Amino acid sequence: MTYNFNIRLLILCMSKIARKESTVTSIRSSPETKKAIKSMDFGEATKFLKKQTIQHINQKAITMPNVRWVSIPFQEYNLLLGGNSHNDSGEFVPIYIKNANHIINFCYLWKKRIMKNNELCNFKFKDVYHVVEYFHKMNHLQISLIQNIDSTRILSKHTIGTNYSKMLIELFTQTGKITQEFKIMNYEIRDSTINTVETGFLPKLPGDDLDGVTIDIKFNDQINF
Repeated sequence: MTYNFNIRLLILCMSKIARKESTVTSIRSSPETKKAIKSMDFGEATKFLKKQTIQHINQKAITMPNVRWVSIPFQEYNLLLGGNSHNDSGEFVPIYIKNANHIINFCYLWKKRIMKNNELCNFKFKDVYHVVEYFHKMNHLQISLIQNIDSTRILSKHTIGTNYSKMLIELFTQTGKITQEFKIMNYEIRDSTINTVETGFLPKLPGDDLDGVTIDIKFNDQINF
């Protein structure tokens, strides 16, 4: 009798907790969207709405006039970055280098757009990092800054591929040259699809982390993120 009472009490408490952690939200939708969502079970629909909301919020944060977005598989994006193209000087260079340069130009325009007055646009590391951070979040990837005593680590966990990791290294290399705030000390690329570790400057062994890249940078002065 006591056992059954305790079970019922536990179920009651869990139900109350679940009600506190969830809520009911009404949204307008087309008949097609309503039908699609109703075809999902509760857990699937909840995950779908959460995923789409995160993507929308982060994409909206870096939306620019006349900029359009397209969704492609990670592997295809990585393949495109691995191609070659001519730069402004007519040299044949990897596309990930041109892509990094394009992102820096985008970040500069993005910062000018969000500034509330006409003060001089003082381009900084954080302006590039925040755009990259939004991109990671909208694609449900992880990126973080880890501050140590004498260096700062950019840790990007992704399964896009090696060329995307190379693009991030190039992006922050160019950023450091432009802002003169920091320099890259070391980097490490992990890609289990080719079962190799590509390391720059200092040799390191592969760890148990997810695929991605770590970039160690050293700032000239103390900086707040």
